[in-house]
Amino acid sequence: MGLHRDGTHYDLSPVEIHERRMVWHQLCFLDLRTCEATGPRPQIHQDDFDTKFPLNVDDADLEDPNPPTENADRWTDMTFSLMRFDVNEMLRYL
Repeated sequence: MGLHRDGTHYDLSPVEIHERRMVWHQLCFLDLRTCEATGPRPQIHQDDFDTKFPLNVDDADLEDPNPPTENADRWTDMTFSLMRFDVNEMLRYL
């Protein structure tokens, strides 16, 4: 599926890129939680992927003819998820 590669490497729509990023970072979150429960270390390492964080945008913004390419400076539909993904990456370093 290539989720470990950022969607910008493929000819995908902004919605597909955003969805792939969300799925990948959810998998990273689950990988960390699984290792907490069952054993040694996470199986996904920082050097194994180049997928960026999803954009901090509202879902409806991605449906516009010119979807955003940068993060919004306000609370959006993705803000809470991005905070969780960021904390997950910090835990990975610990």
